[in-house]
Amino acid sequence: MAAQTLGAHEVPDLIEDVKRATTLVQKLTSSKKETLDVLPRGSDRMPKEELHFCSGLAFSSIIKAGMGVSISHGRGFVIAKLPSDKVASAATSSEQQHQQQQRPNASQIVPWTWSAPLFIKVNAGGVGLTLGYAEIDSIVVLDTPEAVKSFKKSVVELDTDVTAAAGAAAGASLPATALNISHSELSDREFTYSLAQGALVDVSLNGVAYTVDTARNEAAYGTLASPAAILEGGVHPPAGMLDLYQALDNAMKEFYLEQAEPGTSA
Repeated sequence: MAAQTLGAHEVPDLIEDVKRATTLVQKLTSSKKETLDVLPRGSDRMPKEELHFCSGLAFSSIIKAGMGVSISHGRGFVIAKLPSDKVASAATSSEQQHQQQQRPNASQIVPWTWSAPLFIKVNAGGVGLTLGYAEIDSIVVLDTPEAVKSFKKSVVELDTDVTAAAGAAAGASLPATALNISHSELSDREFTYSLAQGALVDVSLNGVAYTVDTARNEAAYGTLASPAAILEGGVHPPAGMLDLYQALDNAMKEFYLEQAEPGTSA
């Protein structure tokens, strides 16, 4: 199967999704004081070492609302971390060459690349104390190859809610527009980091289901690209993914350089 490189305009909402994911990575991995100052007291950023040790990342943006019964729905994508030499083998287009030239040339520092995105839908529901509305952007850190492979199935279910209370949280006094960050351990294979904006009181426990978004994947890669091929480097990513790849590359470069300098940490 020939590898393909598509423009962002051919995948519905890709530009918006990549912008949100890129902002999420930059905020969660930043060590700059001005960035940390906007996070609530006691919040933890995502250690850059997560990017080194993970096998993949799942990004999602959901809208969560409810009054007693909560309903969440949204979309996202999964990318697998691959060795730098494991890329789609088809002839590289001029657009793809330009994309590669724009990415940080740090193969000796960052020996990894990222697969094309496997687009997914996210749905969740639960019963508990839920009141309000929030928009929540999350990264699920997939710590093992098995965790990444699970997304090759048509449906992936997690028993634990990937989001914590956002905005005006129970027992807190954050303003309705406050930015809230949460870090939850889902299992020994997945961790989640989230940023939420809105006003929501939520102490419910939700189940989360991820399903492959066939329509968006076919828009990006045609009808022949399987989830396995997408996550294993069998297709080129849409050109619109560039900003996110750069943000991930930069965070990993910073981690490796910090590790090389005595007395520093990620």
